[in-house]
Amino acid sequence: MTAKFRDWYNKLYELPKGKEATWRPSAYAVVIENDKILLIHGKQHKMWTIPGGGMEITETMAEACEREVKEETGYNIRLQGDPVCIVDELYYAADEDRYYHTFGIVFKANITGEKEEHEDSYETDKVAWVSLDKLKDITLPPLSIKIFKKMGILK
Repeated sequence: MTAKFRDWYNKLYELPKGKEATWRPSAYAVVIENDKILLIHGKQHKMWTIPGGGMEITETMAEACEREVKEETGYNIRLQGDPVCIVDELYYAADEDRYYHTFGIVFKANITGEKEEHEDSYETDKVAWVSLDKLKDITLPPLSIKIFKKMGILK
């Protein structure tokens, strides 16, 4: 069976002969307050998604999640306990021409203060609180859809 890697737009790719995939452990936060969810908008893929990303080898899952949210949104968070779900995805990053086997550890979290000034990261250009009932109306990447379905946020 040939592995199929999915990009942000749900297009499928096969791993080219001679190329290798890389493991990419990641941590993500689902932050919901007043029936709104915290989302970031990607500069390259032009989609809304939850904050999070790759873990550094020297970080715990929780530390990676807190760092990623801070970098991408300017918010400090407090995790609400253990991870609420784990997702995996064979992912093709077209901008890097790299293939990843991503496994994402997903936490629920709360904001612990005001949003701090921060520069947009090289990955994101917007941060927003989106009404939960509007999620079905926006374009989301496959990994976010998978997370939201596992958590019962989307049907």
